[in-house]
Formats: sequence, structure tokens, C-alpha cells
Amino acid sequence: MWRLRPAGAEPLLLIDPQYLQLSPDVAVDWHDAVDGIERLLRGDLDPDLVAELLPLLGAGELLDKWVESWVAQERTRYHDMRSRAFEALGHGADKQVVHSVCGPLRRSHPDRAAQPRRP
Repeated sequence: MWRLRPAGAEPLLLIDPQYLQLSPDVAVDWHDAVDGIERLLRGDLDPDLVAELLPLLGAGELLDKWVESWVAQERTRYHDMRSRAFEALGHGADKQVVHSVCGPLRRSHPDRAAQPRRP
């Protein structure tokens, strides 16, 4: 904690003698992606939601270098959710995304996440 204070991170945390947690004002991209995917899978095809989701969906796998068992389970669940979201958007796992806000996306390898193409 003493290293975080000089770095200016204190407003991002809630600290008490027993617990340390993120402040409610901190946005976590994984939570945003999961919430957005759930909305999408319930049938919400709002263009603003889709525009927010595409970069998150293309960001890659959850904690892909971590080996802890709890991460593997959540990574698999998130991968399945991302795949269903791409399907719901009509961009099957091996199809090119033609009209996205962050440019064309393509799945280049069946075991890798879709990544934005660089011009």
C-alpha cells in the first residue's frame, strides 16, 4: 500500500484494516464486456452497445498467460461467451467482420481470439 500512495492510486481503492478492493468508480473492461455480451445475447442489438463491444471482443482471451485453475475456468467461460457474441453479430468464428467500428476483424487461427487488422 505504501507504494501505491505516491503513485496516486489511492483514489482507485477502498482500504480498511482487513480488506482491499477496487473503488466502485473503477471500470473493469472484463465486467463491461461480460455485461455487454449478456445484453447482446438477450437480443439487444443497440448500435452503441455493438460499437462498445467490438473492441472488447477483439481484445483477446482473459488472462491468457495465467495458469491458476480458477482463471482457466473463467477463461473458458469468457471464450464461450465471446464466441456466442460473434455468432449473434453474424460474424461466425471464421467469417470476416465487414462493417465494424474498429475495422475488419478476422479470425486467423481457430485457437486464437479475433484481433483488429492494422492498416
